[in-house]
Amino acid sequence: MDRRETYRHGDLPDALLAEALRLVREQGAHAFSLRAAARGVGVDVAAVYRHYRDKEALLRAVARVGFLALRDAMDAERGHATAPRDRLRAVGHAYVAFAVREPELFRLMFGPFGAGSTEPLFGEDPGVTFTVLVESLEALQATGECAWPVPEAATAAWSAVHGLATLLVDGPVPREQARARAEVVMDVLIAGLGAGRGREGPT
Repeated sequence: MDRRETYRHGDLPDALLAEALRLVREQGAHAFSLRAAARGVGVDVAAVYRHYRDKEALLRAVARVGFLALRDAMDAERGHATAPRDRLRAVGHAYVAFAVREPELFRLMFGPFGAGSTEPLFGEDPGVTFTVLVESLEALQATGECAWPVPEAATAAWSAVHGLATLLVDGPVPREQARARAEVVMDVLIAGLGAGRGREGPT
């Protein structure tokens, strides 16, 4: 069946999304254009506007795909561990590994068309990946290994892991050191979460 005939049956939005994802992975969001996405699926650029109002809308859709893929990677990785601290460690490793594996998509996800957008990517549920982290910390807290309130612990954990991921993607840390550096970050984080008694709130 000809692609144009197939698209008339309603799968053009998905085809454009897949092509946009491919282009972002290969070239980065900075080089992305609606014209290139349209050309990649064999339609006129005018057809794009029937499904995505502008370039930002399509890139936001790509960012959503990225966050859902990251969530699934984190969830799958923690599923291989049993102990709560190992499950939290697995979540951190999955986050860093995703950033190294998908650097351009990761940049888009946390840039102005992703998490930095003024519009929530997921409506009333903005924390599709954050939920995995919170659940892991709640399990750790239940064992007594996390002395901090979960919201504060989650902020600290996300900051540490995202900071390392950013240093690997855009900074001076060589990507081949990702696993070893993530191991150190998670060791320090887990030790810190269990040290002392966390504050109940800001002073």
